[in-house]
Amino acid sequence: MVHRTKIIYGVVPALAFGCFLFSHSDYAQCPQACDNNLNTAFGVAALPSVNGGTANTAMGTDALASTSTGSYNTAVGTGALLNNAVDGNTAVGEEAMERNTTGLRNVAVGVNVLAFNTTGNDNTATGYEALVNADADENTATGSLALGSATSGAANTATGFQALFSNISGYTNTAAGVNVLYSNRTG
Repeated sequence: MVHRTKIIYGVVPALAFGCFLFSHSDYAQCPQACDNNLNTAFGVAALPSVNGGTANTAMGTDALASTSTGSYNTAVGTGALLNNAVDGNTAVGEEAMERNTTGLRNVAVGVNVLAFNTTGNDNTATGYEALVNADADENTATGSLALGSATSGAANTATGFQALFSNISGYTNTAAGVNVLYSNRTG
């Protein structure tokens, strides 16, 4: 019994030292930066290549990772506005507007919102995967999966869970409520 006690007294300090030696804070670094052009970055690879852009804010891993000359963009979340190269976009949420390259004046709030938009302008989307597939102009989607299948339709307004979900290329539609105009595809 005395022998076990000595082992325990020897193991406990060794484990404590090991935990201290390999603690998370020793290798987890979260870089942050500000520059004279009013750009602010916080997170691993957030806004790493800005070169002339003004007043950008990036928070999260890979947020605004490709922006070099774009200005007045805000990206919060992992991969938000990852490929953005232009001005005036706001993306909040994981991979929100991840593939946007030249689309202007878009607002995306939620996970994967406007994720496949590359060139669409003046879109507003809030809710999980709202306008996820869209690459069109002047659409408004509020609610999870609202306008979820839209690819090229423009000037649509969808409010509610899966409102106008199947709309692929329809123009100037308005739907308010859960699953309203769910099956509308082209009208």
